[in-house]
Amino acid sequence: MKKTLYTVLTDSMAPAVPPMSLVLVRQVTPDEPLELEAGQIITFQAERFGKQIIQTHRFSHTEWDEELGQTLYRTHPQHTTVPDFYKTTRQDILGVYVFSVPYAGKIPLFLKSPWGLLLAEEVTIFLLNQWVKARWEERDAEEKPLPALVPAAE
Repeated sequence: MKKTLYTVLTDSMAPAVPPMSLVLVRQVTPDEPLELEAGQIITFQAERFGKQIIQTHRFSHTEWDEELGQTLYRTHPQHTTVPDFYKTTRQDILGVYVFSVPYAGKIPLFLKSPWGLLLAEEVTIFLLNQWVKARWEERDAEEKPLPALVPAAE
């Protein structure tokens, strides 16, 4: 069972999943049988304003779409039971919610930002510098001759 982490950006699932939460999702493949219960939280792909996005909402019910000739999985945000306008098919479902950590989603978002990349670069340079210094000190310690043993004066 493969699991993936996603960051919830909006308050559509609050208070159950606050914005900026890190959500662990058990991935499902399109050919895997999927039995969902009403109210279960799922993560799926959707097209919004011509752009592909990833959403995490509650599953509501299934219905047959004559136009597409397949079953649609209807979802809704936490605070309402009005179904989303997305036509979510089985192929769009990425996974099933396992748990979330509130506000921990800020960490990966920061690390992907220009400031996070700059910080990661600086930390990498610092660690490499420390490693090189340690290797030079080891080399210098190996090259120093051991003091000759001198018999003690009587």
